[in-house]
Amino acid sequence: MKRDFVLNILFLLAINLLIKPFFIFGIDRAVQNEVGLAAYGMYFTLFNFTYLFQIVIDFGIQNFNNRNIAQHPHLLTKYFNHVFVLKLGLSLVYAVLVLSAAAVLGYSWAYFKVLSVLVLNQIFISFTLYFRSNISGLQRYFTDSLLSVLDKLLLILFCSVLLYANPFERHFEITWFVYAQTAAYATTAFIAFLQVYKQLKTISLRWNKAFQYWLLRASLPYALIVFLMSVYTRIDGVMIEQLAGATEVGLYASAYRLLDAATMVGLLFSGLLLPMYARQLKEGVSVVPLTRLSVTAIWAISAAVAAGCFVFRFDLMNLLYHGATDYSGELLGWLMLSFPAVCIMYIFGALLLSKGDLRPLNWLFASSVVFNIACNFILIPWFKALGGAVATLLTQYLVAVALVLIAKKAFNWQIDWRLLSRISLFAVLSGFLFYAVKNALFYLDTSYNWLFQFCFSAICCVFLSFLLRLIDVKSIIQTFKK
Repeated sequence: MKRDFVLNILFLLAINLLIKPFFIFGIDRAVQNEVGLAAYGMYFTLFNFTYLFQIVIDFGIQNFNNRNIAQHPHLLTKYFNHVFVLKLGLSLVYAVLVLSAAAVLGYSWAYFKVLSVLVLNQIFISFTLYFRSNISGLQRYFTDSLLSVLDKLLLILFCSVLLYANPFERHFEITWFVYAQTAAYATTAFIAFLQVYKQLKTISLRWNKAFQYWLLRASLPYALIVFLMSVYTRIDGVMIEQLAGATEVGLYASAYRLLDAATMVGLLFSGLLLPMYARQLKEGVSVVPLTRLSVTAIWAISAAVAAGCFVFRFDLMNLLYHGATDYSGELLGWLMLSFPAVCIMYIFGALLLSKGDLRPLNWLFASSVVFNIACNFILIPWFKALGGAVATLLTQYLVAVALVLIAKKAFNWQIDWRLLSRISLFAVLSGFLFYAVKNALFYLDTSYNWLFQFCFSAICCVFLSFLLRLIDVKSIIQTFKK
């Protein structure tokens, strides 16, 4: 299983690092620069708003299905015939609920036009994730990896034409970006469906009241987790817009974009680990080796990235955006410090989801929602978007530490103080390396000397991870030989 994990995570990271950063910084960033902070801030607010109601359209079915198909592959046809119909009904309820909530909040007609298309986009995304949960549950990780980047690859193609060829001979509008998403997500959902269709013995979509009721009850704990996570990770954009205005949320979105891109690493680890954990637990295999490998690898990546982005926060924002200020740099710095916590959350969240005991997770995420909203209400009126960034930082570390403690209790683990000391030392030394290199190599006669400093520091962190055995090359080589 360790060999499968290493092979697949390397492939998954490779193709995602090739495509998704290009989309985020080459397309998404270009869109914001074209339409301006206020227009993009509106889009960012509405996008986050649609996420708040994910519990309705997903209802935990994706995680429930992934775990169960990984443990019982023969149930694919039975589940699919019922779940597909159920998701169609949930999609209709989701659309009505989102638009009704927007009407209650008094959103204008301009907001409604964008919101209605974003609702459709979320429906396509939800179906794609459901199809992929079947594919990864069947251990077809290569196909799932390709599907994970297909939507972004299509968006790059569509938006490149709109941004740079300008076929309509008009200034780029935020609605074009939203419509391009619709085309990309719909295409990806259809291709993902075809991949699942090949694995089905028969297809007979029907409504079975008893089975649907059982499925909703079984997936309810997963649904609650999805909802609570969506709230405490997406409510910040909505609250900043309400408490500080669209321009502030536009600034926040520009900084959050880098965290969103980096979070892709944790999400990829989680998506690959969940079916692997589920299979190991069913077969009675210890999850300790896989957990240790994933934690040390993701910590080596996330701690170094967080340290580098914090030290070079002003340089990065000036590189990415026209007219970036020190304030936007501060936003980036505080947000990126939460990146290691987000990654740890994904690792241990996948482990606990695969175990199936979800009550502690729901209590934790419910507490985190209350904590995050309270922090936002206190900090945003005083510090505006920066207050939202600090609230995010505090909440993510609270969740990460709590998840580790819950896993310790659930699996009766002892604290590995040697591992804890190594990852703590790596985080401290990574920050010191980036800071020292930035201040020691300032004599280079070039306006982009900081890029050299950043890359040099990153290479030093790679060697440091080898030295502290966070990335144990010898163990990985032995794993491939087995």
